[in-house]
Amino acid sequence: MSRILLKIAICDTIIVEHTFIFMADSSVPLPVMPTPRELYDALMGEIEPELTTAQLPLLREKYKTESSEDSQIRRERYRKAFTHYDERFREYVNDLTSQVNVYRKSVLTARENRDKENEQAVLSEIESALSTL
Repeated sequence: MSRILLKIAICDTIIVEHTFIFMADSSVPLPVMPTPRELYDALMGEIEPELTTAQLPLLREKYKTESSEDSQIRRERYRKAFTHYDERFREYVNDLTSQVNVYRKSVLTARENRDKENEQAVLSEIESALSTL
């Protein structure tokens, strides 16, 4: 049995935490999951590239001469970007949960099929032994 603990955090705040339990089966590959930073940057990079982790440290210098009006406009743009990010993040978590459920089902199905094959082999041996009596 395998356990996968999924923790998704933004700025050290855990947003999602769930433990998935699977029967071990080497024939079904584990899904690849991004790090929290990779996930944040991938989602935010499509929405507002200035808010990716690589760009955040550069913003103060980039906008140091920005007018108050422009600053307000930018803050509103960032607020909208984070609202959109939250929506995309929820979609990602829902999709990931679906993928994990499909993976879990495939692991269980593979295990059941292997058990059926083993049971069939045992039944064949028993039938063979009974036919020689």
